[in-house]
Amino acid sequence: MDQPRAGRADGDHRPHGPARHRPDGPDATIVEIGGNDADRLATYLLGLGTTLRVLSPDRVREALLRRTRDLFEQNEGGQPR
Repeated sequence: MDQPRAGRADGDHRPHGPARHRPDGPDATIVEIGGNDADRLATYLLGLGTTLRVLSPDRVREALLRRTRDLFEQNEGGQPR
């Protein structure tokens, strides 16, 4: 498990620095956010609870897929709603 960084609350997965937003058609926005830890960023993105697509980098996309698979496997025994 990651150690908390100095100046950040334990469990705080928000990306570092400001985010840049730009429209990409009538129903989409491209958001550029930074961070050094792909797993932490993937956790943050999953917590948004919205439809999204990671355009780059691959390591963030892979971390997001890994976390999604882990969640699915942890909940396989659950009852469908």
